[in-house]
Amino acid sequence: YTATIISVVNTTDSAASTILIIFILTNLKMWRLPIAQRRLPPSFLIVYTRSYISYAHPKPTPTYNVYDALDKVIEGAAQRREKRLDRWNRNFERRKANFLLTSEGSTDYQELPYRNIDETVDIAIQTGLDPRKPNQTLRGSLPLMHGTGKPVNVVVFTSSEEGMAEALASGATYAGGDELITAILDGTTPVADIQRALASPEMMSKLGRIARLLGPRGLMPNPKLGTISPPNDLGRAVKRQMAGLINYRVDKTGNLHAPIGKVSFGKEKLLDHVRAVMNEIVEKKPDGAKGTYLKQVYLSASQGDSVKVDLSTVNPGSPYFMLAPMVSDQLAA
Repeated sequence: YTATIISVVNTTDSAASTILIIFILTNLKMWRLPIAQRRLPPSFLIVYTRSYISYAHPKPTPTYNVYDALDKVIEGAAQRREKRLDRWNRNFERRKANFLLTSEGSTDYQELPYRNIDETVDIAIQTGLDPRKPNQTLRGSLPLMHGTGKPVNVVVFTSSEEGMAEALASGATYAGGDELITAILDGTTPVADIQRALASPEMMSKLGRIARLLGPRGLMPNPKLGTISPPNDLGRAVKRQMAGLINYRVDKTGNLHAPIGKVSFGKEKLLDHVRAVMNEIVEKKPDGAKGTYLKQVYLSASQGDSVKVDLSTVNPGSPYFMLAPMVSDQLAA
């Protein structure tokens, strides 16, 4: 619906009286302005039109420079952190009372300091890719220079004794061959405890037994992700995975999501990761990509709203790529 305010100013009246008439119209074509003018020949019309927000016409999402967008994400996470801490402190007496009710006579109530949440910052990129079409898939891995801030449990499948020893020495949680596959099948080694899986080439034919367990979790070793390595290189591969290697993949709608670190990293480190991710996505652009490759970019924290980023400030092909707001304004002027 559109509200049209027509101010009719009578120029023949000495008092110059103003009549305000508000019309709610479903279609502006229903109001024939020339007829109204003929009915009020000694007057002139001033028309103000304002479109109301509706489901079909939502309010435009504001866009921010990548610096400002990260500031909003970090500021929102800090506010939520303070609220959680205040709520924890307010509920101290309630927690103590509940302890006394269930402690069977004990009155010594002690609790550990509150462990607040360090939210993860994610980047979401809408691309023009259609993975259902040939040569339009995008998948790979990228090492982040400052890490991801998350502990990573790595499992290594290899039949080489030297490879097992090297992998375990480099920080792998599990390493083995057929016996490790059997342990995963019978539940002795929980799949839920595994974040990354590496394998040597000779083990790939044997992993079919647990493919139904690893595949849905994205844990099947893949040469595109660099998770298949020769036995003498497994130690280096484990270190790369634990140093902050992220995997990215375009989903069926053409969107890509990737974590770029923790809020506690600070803006400068997160900006380094945004730069690395955007350069990687543009560098690995599929040959079959058509039309607009990068459409929209959003930044968000784990429990916060997403913030839309000005595409020109995160597109490596733009002169404003990763420039601070003041520098961007000076360049535009």
